[in-house]
Amino acid sequence: WSTPDACAGRWTGVGCSSDGRRVTSLSLGSLDLRGSLDPLSHLTELRVLDLRGNRLNGTLDGLLLGVPNLKLLYLSRNDISGAVPDALARLPRLVRLDLADNSLRGPIPAAALANLTDLLTLRLQDNLLTGLLPDLATALPRLADFNASNTQLSGRVPDALRTKFGLASFA
Repeated sequence: WSTPDACAGRWTGVGCSSDGRRVTSLSLGSLDLRGSLDPLSHLTELRVLDLRGNRLNGTLDGLLLGVPNLKLLYLSRNDISGAVPDALARLPRLVRLDLADNSLRGPIPAAALANLTDLLTLRLQDNLLTGLLPDLATALPRLADFNASNTQLSGRVPDALRTKFGLASFA
């Protein structure tokens, strides 16, 4: 990255709009990146954010409030903390959400996720999530890939989820 303009400089891992003015994707996985996600919240045209396998920290709140057009969000294998935020409800175009292997705590926000009617992938495994496992099968009929294993969720696995994804997704 030798220029100050990501689009004009055609930076590796950075995708831009057809007019070259807006960053629309960041694919910077496994580069040992460190720091908070908040500075990315000004990328309002961002559609794809793939930062899996880095050392990013902080919470998701600030980021999610600034990227309403996001379709693909891959943040697995980082050190993101806090709750899975209700601000997810503001991302109605989201199709893939991978937050696996972080330090997320608290319940799965079923009401917020119910707004993501196009969601195909939801990966929450290997976090510190607690509470009951919500029945997302009805709210998210297109969901095809779901994993909430290796968490601290409790209670009975809803029948529809168990039938659709098998018990391995909840172990």
